[in-house]
Amino acid sequence: MARPLLVIEDLNKSFGALKVTDQLNVEVEEGECHALIGPNGAGKTTLIGQLMGELKPNRGRILFDGHDITGLSQARRVELGIARSFQITSVFLDFTAQDNVILAAQAAQDHNFRFWGRARRHPDLRAASQRYLDRVGLGAAAQSRAADLAHGALRQLELAMALALEPKLLLLDEPMAGMSVQESRTMTDLLKSLAGTKTMLLIEHDMDAVFRLADRITVLIGGRALATDRPDAIRSNQDVRTAYLGEGDHAGA
Repeated sequence: MARPLLVIEDLNKSFGALKVTDQLNVEVEEGECHALIGPNGAGKTTLIGQLMGELKPNRGRILFDGHDITGLSQARRVELGIARSFQITSVFLDFTAQDNVILAAQAAQDHNFRFWGRARRHPDLRAASQRYLDRVGLGAAAQSRAADLAHGALRQLELAMALALEPKLLLLDEPMAGMSVQESRTMTDLLKSLAGTKTMLLIEHDMDAVFRLADRITVLIGGRALATDRPDAIRSNQDVRTAYLGEGDHAGA
């Protein structure tokens, strides 16, 4: 059996007396969409922070693609192939959609242009940026200013920028947040189209999207994994239903 792409091993994180990650073990297989769900305060965002290197765990290890990345910098983790979609990128609102993606593609292809004007005219970078925009449904908006894009389209642009980094693992931190019903459906369809081609770790409060997208789901309660299983098994798990799915408030961070 192939080794998992991501292994979270006995991870612990506390802020003073508050334990936010508690002896957590999670494995993410290559090519799967693995969702993390849980109520407010479950520790989901804190975990993402530890995976990206923004927060240092008190104990435990994080293994990625065979590397122990527990002590590595954020930049080194991105180099190894981890991208945090929707929050890793700062969109330049006065730039066109294409120029924003060119910036990401430039980093991924290791171009070292001294002047931005040369980078934006480079045919390989322009072609790559157009491919990523086409991939997320924004091909026709390539020359639109980012500031002129609707909220849902801006999220699609951020995804195109993340994909331009050519990551092995996409960390998706509430990609549907703030979207209309139609925008959420569009984003769900888009992420569904990436199934099997990108490994994704998804945090999302929209349970319809989670159960449509996820190959497996881990339920976090108080920083611990209550259960990890396929969506149908999670939906029918009485402990999960009592602790989370049966609650009125499904949002969480």
